[in-house]
Formats: sequence, C-alpha cells, structure tokens
Amino acid sequence: LDFFDFLRRQNILICLEMPTYPYFKERFKILKTRFKSWDIKGTLKTGFLFLEDAVLTRQLRKSVSLIVTFAGQKEILGVPCVPITNGIGETVGARHKIDHKDQLNLLFVANVAAAHGLDRVLNGLASYQKNSSVPNVHLYIVGEGPERPNLERLCATLHLKDAVTFCGQLFGEDLQNYYDIADVAISSIGSFRLNLIEWSPLKTREYLGVGLPCIGVDTDHEVALHPVLSKFYMKVRNDNSPILVEEIIDFWNSVKTYEPEEIREAALRTFSWEQRMEKVFSYWQEMK
Repeated sequence: LDFFDFLRRQNILICLEMPTYPYFKERFKILKTRFKSWDIKGTLKTGFLFLEDAVLTRQLRKSVSLIVTFAGQKEILGVPCVPITNGIGETVGARHKIDHKDQLNLLFVANVAAAHGLDRVLNGLASYQKNSSVPNVHLYIVGEGPERPNLERLCATLHLKDAVTFCGQLFGEDLQNYYDIADVAISSIGSFRLNLIEWSPLKTREYLGVGLPCIGVDTDHEVALHPVLSKFYMKVRNDNSPILVEEIIDFWNSVKTYEPEEIREAALRTFSWEQRMEKVFSYWQEMK
C-alpha cells in the first residue's frame, strides 16, 4: 500500500487485477480444513493473514484507480471495475489429434479444487457404467490439489478404479501427450460453490486454444453464446447435478470430425490478450 501511495503521488493511475472476488468463502474452507487437521500453527497463521487482508483491502480505494475483474462486477471495495474475460497467448500450438475406436477419453488439467466440480463428472460416470459399456469412457485427471484425496475416495466408493487415472502434475511433452489422446476436456464446472454467477475460466480458453472441445458451465456466456466456439463447447448447468455421460458422447460425435487447428484459430481470434487489453485501455482513457 505504501508503494501504491507513492505512485498515486506521482499522478500515476494504478490498475489492479482481481481474478476472483468474493474469495472469502474459499479462504474460510482453507481455514476450516487446517483447524480440523489440528494444525494449530497453520490455523493461526492463516487466520492472521485473512484478518490482515480484510483490513488492508479496505484501503485500496485510496490508491487504486481501477480494478480488472473476471466475474463481471462494476465495483469492488469502492473501486470502479472494468470486467473482462480470461485471455490466451500463442505459446502452445494445436494438439495432434489421435483417434480412438470405441473409447472416449476425457481430460481435466488444473490444480484440483472443489470449485472445479469433478465430482459431478464422477457421479455421472458411475451412473453410465451401470447401464452401458460402449463406448468405453475414461477420465484422466492431471494435477494435484486439496481435492484430490476426496476424489480418490469417491472413485473407490463408486467403483471407478478402472475408469479414472490420477496422473499427478505433468509439464511439457508429458502434458502434451494427454492433450493429444484426449477427445473432450473438462473445464471448471463448480463455480456455484464460490457463489460466482458469471464465470470465464481460463481452462476453457486454454483447452480451445490447443484445439480441444470442452465441457463448461452455461454462465460462461462469451463461449456458450459464441457463433463459432459454442459448437465446440458443451454447456452444463452451474449446479450440483451429475454430468450425463450420454450427453458427452453425443457432443463428442458432433465435434470429432473438426480439426484441432480450426478450433484453435477461432479461439485465438476471440481470446487474444491484445483484444482483452483494448477494453482496459479504452476504459483507462475515459478516466483520464
């Protein structure tokens, strides 16, 4: 805050990015988890940081001129907002699609958290396996995170050992291999647990940016209503209902003839950071 005050005294406008807000519910879950595990030192440290954050953020409006947010707010903590959605660059090329016979590969890549809603996919997969076996459906979960132990226990309860693979953290060529074998990706489908109404997950844009069709919530309006990208996006309700695998199969059949490069080009035209920043600069000029 002292640095912000210094910049303000130099007549420099400050733009602050706040990707998630409100975040108090998510942070309270972390505090609750540490308390339940009898991590007294961690609980006290986390509690102090939360209290410090609550006090200091109230002073942001004295120095910060503009907040960039991805959740659609017009104002946060008394500071005007410019709402944008997540963007992507061109650092990663299109995937190399590998076709499969009688198997549908689902892919999730991220730090595994409850807000991603993967339990919805697991519950739907368990229901599908009770009634059908063709095509075979397999879910690959790439990443670590606080929700992984809970998902592993749910997989055991639902008897999904042979249908789900926890891959851990992967990077570079190892990660690219999973993008290549995947047919449909899973984006964040649990944002309702963060009380977020509008949602523009970066993962959705990253999946489409490598040419991979994906599943996401219907409140990501930029994708769900896009004249081109919407056909590569299976929208689901932003609630706790299981994801029906039968609907994923229908979606897969509708998009599997498209080449990854075609999906990637449409994503780059829509989600480039150059396009995102034009809106910020335009709003910035109006404030001067």
